[in-house]
Amino acid sequence: MRVAFVHSLMGQLLGGGERLIEELGRRLEEMGYEVAYVTLNFNPHLLYAPISLDKVFCINFKLLKLGFLKAYLWNLLALLSSIKCLKHFNPHIFFLSTNHSIGWILKRIFGRRIVIYVHWPEFLHRRRSGVLRRIYFALIDLLESMSFRIADAILANSHYTARALRYTVGNIKVDVAYPGVDVEEFMPEAKEELILTVSRITQAKNLEFVIRVASIVVKTHPSAKFIIAGFLHESDKPYFTRLLNLVKELGLDKNLSIIPNIPDEELKRLYGKASIVLYPRIGEHFGIALIEGMSAGAVCIAADKGGPQEIIENGVTGYRLAVVEDSWAEKILELLKNPTKLKSMGEKARRITVSKFSWSALANRVHGKLVEAFTNK
Repeated sequence: MRVAFVHSLMGQLLGGGERLIEELGRRLEEMGYEVAYVTLNFNPHLLYAPISLDKVFCINFKLLKLGFLKAYLWNLLALLSSIKCLKHFNPHIFFLSTNHSIGWILKRIFGRRIVIYVHWPEFLHRRRSGVLRRIYFALIDLLESMSFRIADAILANSHYTARALRYTVGNIKVDVAYPGVDVEEFMPEAKEELILTVSRITQAKNLEFVIRVASIVVKTHPSAKFIIAGFLHESDKPYFTRLLNLVKELGLDKNLSIIPNIPDEELKRLYGKASIVLYPRIGEHFGIALIEGMSAGAVCIAADKGGPQEIIENGVTGYRLAVVEDSWAEKILELLKNPTKLKSMGEKARRITVSKFSWSALANRVHGKLVEAFTNK
C-alpha cells in the first residue's frame, strides 16, 4: 500500500508534529508500506533523520507575510504539492497531518482515500474575533468541515483533542492514537539535579514561567541546574533575546541555560541526566516532551489541563499543577529533597511509557486504520 503524508512543516521545523510524521513513516516502511511525504519549502537539514529526496514532493515558495494571503496560499500550495505526488507516486491514501481542508478535494476530485490525523483542529488555531475574519476564513472552514465528514478515518493525538474536534465539527467518529517515543533511545542515565524543559523556543510555550520558577528554587537550593532546550526559528529570535535578558535580570546566569537548536543526541543525553522535566504550556494538546522525559526516567510536572491529564498519573509518575510559580517551585524543592521518591516515580514513569507510548504502538494503531480505510467501499 502506498501512503503519502501531508505535513507542510516537515523540513521547516523540528517539533513534536514533525518527529511524529518522520517516525511513523519509518515504522510503516518497516511494515511493508511505500511512503512519501508532501510538504512546503523543504530543507533536508531540518529533519530528525535523513530521508531520500525522491520520497519528498514539495513546492518551494516563500509565503507572503500578509495575513490575508497566507492562509489560502498555504493550503493551495499544499494541494499543488499533493497533485505533484499523485502524478509521480500515485498513493492509495493521503494521510493529512496538516492542511485538512484539501482532503475533500483529494477524495472527491482525485478519488483518493484520506485519513486525517489531528494534532489540534486547525480552525481552533485561528482567532474568530470580528466579522471580517469569520468571512475571510469561511471557505477554509467549510472545506475542513467537509473533509472531516467524508474522511475514511480520523485520528487524534489525545482524547482532549478528539473532544475539541467533535465540539467544533459535530458528531463524527474520532479514534485516539497517542504519539510515541523511541524508548530505546530515550533512556535513563545517572541522574543529576537537573531540571529540563524541552520545547520550541516560541512565545506560545510560556518559557518565561520556567525562568521565574527557577529564580524561586535556586534561592533555597542553589545547586539546582535548569536547562531550556529546543528548536529556534528565525522569526522567534526576538523572543529568545527577551528570555536571555530575563535570565540576566533575575541573576540566573550560573543556574539556567537556554540552548537553541540542540542536536538530537545531545538532547537525549540531557533527558537521561534530568531528574525533573517541566512542561509549562497551558492547554497543550498532547506534549511529546513529557513522554520523552518519562521514557528517560524523569518526573514530569505539567499544567493540569489538556493532553498532560492523559499522560501524567498525578502523584504517581509526575504532577499536574495549576500554573502558579510558587506551586511549581515548591514541588521541585520537595522532589530534590527526597531523592528516593524522585527515583521511584521516575522508574514508574519509564514503565508506563514503554507499555503505552512507544512508536510501535502508534504504528500498529495507524496500520489498523489504514487497512480499514483502504478496504472500505
